[in-house]
Amino acid sequence: MLLQTLAKSFKCKGWKTHSVVTIIAIATSLAACSITNQTNQPLSSTTQISTTAPVVTPENLPLVVATNSIACGLAKQIAVDTINLKCLIAAGTAPHVYQPNPDDRQAIDSAQLILYGGYDFEPSLIK
Repeated sequence: MLLQTLAKSFKCKGWKTHSVVTIIAIATSLAACSITNQTNQPLSSTTQISTTAPVVTPENLPLVVATNSIACGLAKQIAVDTINLKCLIAAGTAPHVYQPNPDDRQAIDSAQLILYGGYDFEPSLIK
């Protein structure tokens, strides 16, 4: 847009106009990139940036409940250490016959995210 405005302001047409506009654009870009602190003193700022990360504990992380071993494995691979993951049904356990215990129900009730297989894969979990 700026280049078109500059091109219209020049009387000559053709390659000369485009060359002049291109040179002006390049010179402006280079001048903007080379702006520095003229006093060579560090710039002062009232904002301080903390370089220490907050302490991450399982209590600080969101609770995610995975109802089967496949969802649990995927969550471990994707989220790594960014979630507090509870896997309800261990690998090798038949989800159709699994019965949740009170701890599992508590985890489901307090979870921020539940990864559920659905389609009657774990029917006892929806009772």
